[in-house]
Amino acid sequence: MNTVYDFAQQRKAEKERLKKFDITLSADHWSDTLPYSQTVQVQGVTGTNIVFIAPEPVQENIEGVGDCKIIATEQTTNAITFTAFDAKPDININFHVLVGGEG
Repeated sequence: MNTVYDFAQQRKAEKERLKKFDITLSADHWSDTLPYSQTVQVQGVTGTNIVFIAPEPVQENIEGVGDCKIIATEQTTNAITFTAFDAKPDININFHVLVGGEG
């Protein structure tokens, strides 16, 4: 019985450490020159903590990320910068972000 309890406590602690955010890269907030960049606010991000980022699994988001070659290129206090290396997105692109503990 103790093992089940310990597992449940561990899962609860993991959930409390991970914070989920939904963010949008707005089509009209990209920089003007290639490579295009955009910084979004994400509470709890630091320069060194673990952050998992994935496009919302909708066809337009996935195609936009792939076609424009968008990746997260920097994380600082409460912010993540994304860069589009091929083309400036002309649609809003939604991402899920999980912010974890220090890496």
